[in-house]
Amino acid sequence: MGWRTAAGIAILGRLGTSIVAANSITSVVRQLAMVFLLLDLQTQQQLWLEKEIGKKRFSYSRNLCKRNFYFTLFLSSLVGVALLYIAKTFLS
Repeated sequence: MGWRTAAGIAILGRLGTSIVAANSITSVVRQLAMVFLLLDLQTQQQLWLEKEIGKKRFSYSRNLCKRNFYFTLFLSSLVGVALLYIAKTFLS
């Protein structure tokens, strides 16, 4: 993955300073969204699931996994749509 990052930076550098600045801003916004929303949610779900597996409630654990998957998918989609609307503000 290191060469892809280096190649991406080289390509962005040739496109101009405004492209590099836009890439930096979107990278920061994406990282903040991952930290505050998705990673925290993932950690909480993992602990909840491990607790249920420890109680040997395997069928409930399977249902919990499915529910958490769909909830995370919904939340990620919602954040993606919100970022699309917010992007106009950053681009202007």
